[in-house]
Amino acid sequence: MLHWLGRVTSAAGLLLAIGACGSAESKVGTESGGSAGARAGAAGAAGIGGTDTAASGAGGADTAGGASGGSSGANGGGSGGTLVGAHCSTAKPFGTPQAISELNTAEHEAGARLTSDELSITYLCVAANVNQVCLAQRSNRKAAFGKPTVLIARMGGVPWISDDLLTLFYEDTLKNSGVSRTQRATLQEPFAETGFSPYFKDYGDPFVVGGQNGRLYLSAVRSGGFAVMKLKDWEPGDPQLVPSAGHGADARPALTPDELTLYFGSSPRAGTGRKEDIWVQERPSVNDPFNAAVNVGELNTQPQNFPSWVSPDGCRLYFDAGTFPRDLYVAERN
Repeated sequence: MLHWLGRVTSAAGLLLAIGACGSAESKVGTESGGSAGARAGAAGAAGIGGTDTAASGAGGADTAGGASGGSSGANGGGSGGTLVGAHCSTAKPFGTPQAISELNTAEHEAGARLTSDELSITYLCVAANVNQVCLAQRSNRKAAFGKPTVLIARMGGVPWISDDLLTLFYEDTLKNSGVSRTQRATLQEPFAETGFSPYFKDYGDPFVVGGQNGRLYLSAVRSGGFAVMKLKDWEPGDPQLVPSAGHGADARPALTPDELTLYFGSSPRAGTGRKEDIWVQERPSVNDPFNAAVNVGELNTQPQNFPSWVSPDGCRLYFDAGTFPRDLYVAERN
């Protein structure tokens, strides 16, 4: 979410209040066979098989930032909330959150987005009260991330980076709040901080599904709502509101590759003592409205909780939690 630091504690007015909230503190329910099957195909296409490693699938790039290249997706519809090719049952709640301690500092970390192989992570990092965008990498999913490097050195915000690490969308607080895009030709080059013009003023929380010809999801900060834009070679089209997404005062969209499951941050039910919670919504297809939002109660244990990225198989959710400053966490389903 945009760290205009004042938006940390209030996202009022972000989204249309469409759809009733799910029952308090309830767990993620069993998905339909069609939804599970579609997401299974996306998981398979990202190279997710029966192993527990983060290696790219057949035909994938052999670098940490390369695009995963599974040769084919899984077929058929799932049942009982379990995705074909997944390492978990997506009907089960997430396990105990684990702090990403090698990246957490006494200052603020938030908005972690990962490449599809989970080997590269980019996130909002704060140093001496200056918002920056950082990148860290690891050799496999079980390893700790290495020392982060700074990609955007001043007034950056929540980012999203492509699998090849050459295209970066990020919240640009230097330009009176909005989203910029910047690109580089090689990994050895720095990203230009001048950004993409025109940039998306009054939008935040960039999240891309489907790569350079996929779709860009954003939070519409002033008008309210989550917006989506079609991409063509990274060039975005006109923004369209996502119908029935969220339930009011929402931010930080994070979607599965098939776009059928949406995690987001929003106000909790009254009386919890918390400021923001993690919620989830599902829909049968990208042309259908989302169902009512369900509180991901097992993860909402701190005053502020915001999702940032979900693994292609739906088994792991990365998020930030705490008060301000917050830290980075990951939770995994069994």
